[in-house]
Amino acid sequence: MRVKAGLVGGFLILNCGSVFAQDILSCSKIESDSARLECYDQVAGRVERALSEEVKGTATTRIKEREESIKSAAIGDYDVADQEYEGFSIKNITLNNQRRPVYHSDDGRFFRQVSGITPLANIGEKVELERGFLGSVFFVTEKGSRFKVKEL
Repeated sequence: MRVKAGLVGGFLILNCGSVFAQDILSCSKIESDSARLECYDQVAGRVERALSEEVKGTATTRIKEREESIKSAAIGDYDVADQEYEGFSIKNITLNNQRRPVYHSDDGRFFRQVSGITPLANIGEKVELERGFLGSVFFVTEKGSRFKVKEL
């Protein structure tokens, strides 16, 4: 009887722990499959509610507010901006065999422009990398141009 009570108590503690998980990063650390699934379900529910909330204002304001509410629901207080900032200068531009621009950064990395054959940034120009959804990457130039690239 004590063994059953201990197992039930332990199961309740695990499940209660998942109730208080704040984000997907916390959920991923839960060892119990059922508790981890429950945690992910709770996060998904928060994201779904954030998507369905009415947001007022200009299009830019609505997009920014919706992104913030979804980010907050999914990853909590984790500061993505601090983790993702990368800036550098373009050292050289070459064309690949498909005539797409390939940007050589001053830190030795290479990025292929995803669309178009006309380079959208210039040699010596400072750019920042901006991470997009599902692993996409964008260059943001000093002039404010933003275009998709792929790191090679």
